Amino acid sequence: MAATLLQLLQQMARDGYGYVSVTPSAAGTTTTIISNGATSQLDPDDADTLFTSAWLKCESDSAAIPLNVGEVRRMDQETGYDASTGVLTVARAFSNASTTTQVYGLYMGAPPTTRGLDKGLDNYINATLRRLYYRRKFLLTLVTDGDMEANNVTNWSSVNVIRAKNSLAGITLGARSLRVVNSAANGYSQSATVNVEPSQNYYLSADVTMITGTGVLELYDVTNSASIATSTCAEKQTRRLYLQTTTLPSTCRKVAVRLGGQEITADGYWDNVCLMNSGAREMPLPLWFKNSKWMETLETWRAGATSSTGIDQAVDAIYRTEMLEWGIAEDRTGLVPFKVIFSPSPRLGELLVGTAICQYAELTSGTVSIDNDADGVIDADEIITDSTDADPDWVCAWSLVALGQDKKDDALVKRWLEVAQTYDRMHQAVWRGRRYRLGAF
Repeated sequence: MAATLLQLLQQMARDGYGYVSVTPSAAGTTTTIISNGATSQLDPDDADTLFTSAWLKCESDSAAIPLNVGEVRRMDQETGYDASTGVLTVARAFSNASTTTQVYGLYMGAPPTTRGLDKGLDNYINATLRRLYYRRKFLLTLVTDGDMEANNVTNWSSVNVIRAKNSLAGITLGARSLRVVNSAANGYSQSATVNVEPSQNYYLSADVTMITGTGVLELYDVTNSASIATSTCAEKQTRRLYLQTTTLPSTCRKVAVRLGGQEITADGYWDNVCLMNSGAREMPLPLWFKNSKWMETLETWRAGATSSTGIDQAVDAIYRTEMLEWGIAEDRTGLVPFKVIFSPSPRLGELLVGTAICQYAELTSGTVSIDNDADGVIDADEIITDSTDADPDWVCAWSLVALGQDKKDDALVKRWLEVAQTYDRMHQAVWRGRRYRLGAF
């Protein structure tokens, strides 16, 4: 299950020096938070000095206009907590007075984010994520986000469609597909522009699962504002649509891929959008590729039998063959730092799917808002919070070890080092026995 930065911060604090969630019982001021009464999370019998080494972070606000969210303040060292009233006082004012719609996190021992010379828990979490690795399969394609694995639709514009990333249906590789729902006939979602060579042959394919209507795969000439070729499919099961031997116009230097539907009711899921030069001897690796030794294997995936129309294939019967002759070339001055070189060129109709070891990405506390339905309003399901698929217990264990080392807290280090090493062994299959198959180059 994916974990957000806030969830990791809370878990790390609970397992470290302590964490309390505080909901004000009454409106306070910019420097005070009132938490008393029967539902208070704070014990009125505790000493006034209980929270002198704590930080308060406003973690959420259910009001129509959220206030103070994300702000962190240190507790006042002298009057930080009044046990008789349940009032918390911070040393520096929040931007706005505290309200009963807000939720605050009280972090002991270390701030959730860096405050002056005090290193934040988020630093330890992101440093840990940078040293943890996982194995992933990825698609080689000239189309940005052709594998649909980005958690947003930034690289897919819309014309008379509602488009959104989906994690439940139509997925043939990875964890996401792109759902394209027509709001008018012949609507489409268009990829980012791809630079191409004029008069060359290109291969284009995409996996599609139509719920209703007829799906349309189109290669579009951006240079000349004209359609180059289209392929259609009305099958309800997942099929691979393809344009196998498409020769580009002599003046075409930029193309884009369009995924859409014919009818106003057309609704489908798209994945694995693969565009490549038919005689390609090299392909760019994704931008997240930072080390040539991360690459493990390269496979060709060929779909099953074609339909009666000859323009789509069955994806439920994929043949996978490992390529043996390939290598990694580095070019730090190019558009991408690494590319894969292979010989011979893959056969038309085959996807190139790599397996690699890569780092977990760092996390931010922000969100990505995408107006998928283009109605000018960001709906609840259009707000995506940055998250990681890394095991949260694994991340927090190593983060607590690092925190204890910085604070010279031998007890904390001893407590969590063995736990962290146990999780290492649990996840060892992720990186043990890697094969650095660099090919005969």
